[in-house]
Amino acid sequence: MGNLYAMMLTWLAAHYRNGYVVMRIEDIDYARCKPQFATEALKLLEWLGLTWEGPEVYQHQRLDLYREAFEDLRRWGRAYPCFCSRADWHAASAPHRGDHFVYPGTCRNLTPQEIFKKSQVKSCAWRFLVSDDEVSFTDLFQGPQTLSLPRDCGDPILIRSDGGFSYQLAVCVDDIDQGVTQVVRGCDLVESTPVQMDILSALSGCSLSQYHPMEYCHTPLIVDGDGRRLAKRDGDLSVIHLAERFKTPQRVLGYIAAITSMIPLDGKDASTLRENPPEVTMEQLLERFSPQDYCTAQIPVAFI
Repeated sequence: MGNLYAMMLTWLAAHYRNGYVVMRIEDIDYARCKPQFATEALKLLEWLGLTWEGPEVYQHQRLDLYREAFEDLRRWGRAYPCFCSRADWHAASAPHRGDHFVYPGTCRNLTPQEIFKKSQVKSCAWRFLVSDDEVSFTDLFQGPQTLSLPRDCGDPILIRSDGGFSYQLAVCVDDIDQGVTQVVRGCDLVESTPVQMDILSALSGCSLSQYHPMEYCHTPLIVDGDGRRLAKRDGDLSVIHLAERFKTPQRVLGYIAAITSMIPLDGKDASTLRENPPEVTMEQLLERFSPQDYCTAQIPVAFI
């Protein structure tokens, strides 16, 4: 449900700016991201009327681009090897802004001799060296944001110790390549924005083309009555279950829109919504869309 809500706001925010949505399948961990999952998701989005422009882009087909970008960052001195385990840096770092842990920079200044010695006994990951700056941006939904790269974000992984490319690197390369100008995602990822702005700036100084200025929109999270984020792994209702229950795309969209206050409840209670949700299309939601209505960290939903 949270993913669908974010996609609905993605579509609305893009069209509100007279833009359009591009579809990217972030399946960089190809062993876990089975092709049928993407196929099912795309069919469901099309059924709901959540359209996009152009062909779908699959990250597992773009590894050469990520490798080229990483090599550029390494040549420019913006990447360094890290031999810390997750337990190591969690132990050395306090959580920031909730459950977000910040890497303390343990391996930032290793000497060549230390790197060689460690590499004989342990494989390394590669991290991006963030700037020592504060980054400010105005979020379309959450308003002005200011974060310190070293204090609030830390140096993100570029390549994992198993050789896989990271989310942070891949999405920055893809955003440049796809000409993305607006990023919409959950507000739990707001700390990723300064990091990605820094990576994008570094890549623009390397061999990649200049990127367009980005607009960022961090959507509220849908949580249950106790503040727990809804998730399929916890047995919460999936969009497929909603489709089976409500039968039509208009009723599924209407249900999500109603429980998240995108449209008024008009006196309906939980049982009424579960049995007879309102019907709405994305075009109708666009007519009443206002970014200022989404300036909240999370949306408690006591009934699903």
